[in-house]
Amino acid sequence: MCPLKGVASVSSDFLFAQPSILIGAATLFDPAGSLQMYNRSLTPDEADALALISDWELARQDFERAYQAFLDAHPDLAKAA
Repeated sequence: MCPLKGVASVSSDFLFAQPSILIGAATLFDPAGSLQMYNRSLTPDEADALALISDWELARQDFERAYQAFLDAHPDLAKAA
């Protein structure tokens, strides 16, 4: 089962934290680094598999956009597709 199935858009940096400006400001008062959180996987193999799935999903989205741009540029061919 694909864990990213149905996701509208994925990013290749999903394993990294996406901190807010408040967390960034709070790290000034957190010298131990206890506020730093990262998206974790159970095993390195799971992290690799999720990254690979994400990369292929991004490639699929790129091909889909390129195909749609081609059909938009050539409406006569869109009827045949």
